[in-house]
Amino acid sequence: MHFVSTIEHKGIIPIHLRSKIGNRIYGCDDCLAVCPWNKFAKESKEIKFKQRNKNELYDLKKLSLLDDYSFRKMFSKSPIKRIGRDRFLRNVLIAIGNAKLKDAKIK
Repeated sequence: MHFVSTIEHKGIIPIHLRSKIGNRIYGCDDCLAVCPWNKFAKESKEIKFKQRNKNELYDLKKLSLLDDYSFRKMFSKSPIKRIGRDRFLRNVLIAIGNAKLKDAKIK
């Protein structure tokens, strides 16, 4: 599944694997969910590590419109910045395709 998580793969994601990605654009949650060590983990009291509210999730269409400056600004304190805008945008577009969001536009 790590290949399908898309964050480390630098090339084009083969068409036959794109549907398996669903609407995920960064695979950290998948890794956390399947990691055998996490069954021993205790919930953190640190507020920054609490599960996010669904209302705080990002809009795929808005993400597809990020230019390089906006991407760097939005994710400046996030590990998402590490993969760069091009890979991030590739993942966003795959998620849009899987969600069948036909009116999404890119710059």
